[in-house]
Amino acid sequence: MDDVVLTDTGVLREFSGVEELCDAEAEPISRGKLQASDQPHESERKKPKIEPELPKVPVVSPLHSPSDVKRIAKKRPTHFVAARVSHSPSVTKAIETVQEALRLHNPALHGAFVEPVTSHLTLLVMPLDGAERLQAAQQAMEALQTELGTHGLMGPVSLDVAGLSHFRRQVLYLDVVKDDGHDKLMALAAATRSHFLGAGLLDGDDGRPFTAHVTVAKLSNLMKGKRGKHLRTIPEEAYSDLIMIDGGSVTVSELQLCRMGGRAKGAYYHVEASVEL
Repeated sequence: MDDVVLTDTGVLREFSGVEELCDAEAEPISRGKLQASDQPHESERKKPKIEPELPKVPVVSPLHSPSDVKRIAKKRPTHFVAARVSHSPSVTKAIETVQEALRLHNPALHGAFVEPVTSHLTLLVMPLDGAERLQAAQQAMEALQTELGTHGLMGPVSLDVAGLSHFRRQVLYLDVVKDDGHDKLMALAAATRSHFLGAGLLDGDDGRPFTAHVTVAKLSNLMKGKRGKHLRTIPEEAYSDLIMIDGGSVTVSELQLCRMGGRAKGAYYHVEASVEL
């Protein structure tokens, strides 16, 4: 699954006040034993100060935006709706070409690569924690075909893949050319999101626009291992000669509900349900 991007860690500091030990205008007291008359009454003795326990809250970097903070509290996605494109040899070949250029520039980038066999376009992600929610999502997929039909969105979609772009220099991807096929894909994504939102399977609408992309590499993969952790961005000079690479055409004729975890190396994602276009 895509795209995931790197975060900074904030530091929560606790400051305590400094108590005044004596009054500046008070008479100094001798170091000897206090007289009985000087002894403070039991009710006047200072009781130990009990500091209130601070509530446990997520530690958030000041670099996070309000929308980032809101997403931290959301459940972690487990599934996604995708349009598979790995059946196109020209798309997988373009991915392999770019990945080879990245590897030659810095071998540590190899850990960021996405296997070409998993190539897809992500329409939406969702948390399906439990058998009931998974079953509800599968039923929503069955009903999706009728929903798309009412919007005139049934039928295969022809897409042209070309050029490289990135998300904050942490995710590198192949672009989808903005033409009639791209417009239909955008409409498919919007209708699918609305359908699953109505089924109560999404954590609201985060307001982010859908960006059609085929991931080539993402630095978040490096966090799964020690090698390459020092890399903060994917250097543009590593792929600048391939910025206009042609990934050819691909026809999308199916939407799939896929599980993020449990994928075997060299294999595509596990498909929970699918619908033909």
